[in-house]
Amino acid sequence: MLTFTTLSCSPGSADPARVIDAVSAGEPLSVRRGPHQTRFLLTGEVRSTRAERILVPRTPVWNLPIRWLAEDGAIVRAGEIVVELDPAPFTGEIEQRRLALDRAGSELARKRAELAAQREEKAFALESRRVALAQARLAAAVPAALLPARVHDERQLAAARANSEWLKAQEDLGASEAAGLAQLEDLVVALDRTRLDITTAEAAIDEL
Repeated sequence: MLTFTTLSCSPGSADPARVIDAVSAGEPLSVRRGPHQTRFLLTGEVRSTRAERILVPRTPVWNLPIRWLAEDGAIVRAGEIVVELDPAPFTGEIEQRRLALDRAGSELARKRAELAAQREEKAFALESRRVALAQARLAAAVPAALLPARVHDERQLAAARANSEWLKAQEDLGASEAAGLAQLEDLVVALDRTRLDITTAEAAIDEL
């Protein structure tokens, strides 16, 4: 039968470095029997088995100061505030965007009235050219045998000129309407974008 005796240091023993220094200096050491204890050095990280994700709401500003934060380790229930961010950096921007929205709405109304007046002007010019063309064609339809050659040629030339002017008036009206529609679309897009920015900022303030 074999009996093994293990020597070890108890938790209350001296520092191992001091023991080594004492041995090196030749100082006497006292040894006593005690329980054997094995120690392990573990490295790694602790992960929770259950966690809740806390996401910061989307805001027009990337960096926001924290106005209030729950204490570390505090117990919170569903619906309770954990962190409150300060919306001051972009609350003033909302007022500016509201003013921009009013200006954009006024500009859109002014542009619509301006384009309506231009269309009426172009439409009146087109109608005038149409009447002039009808009169010129009527004059040119007189048989050449009933008119002097010079008068007949002048009427034919006047009819061709009136037709060209009528076609040009049509093109002017179409180009004016197309350009006006593009301008209105740009203003409407800018107006909708400003509305969306205001809505997003207001929602972000409520979530902060």
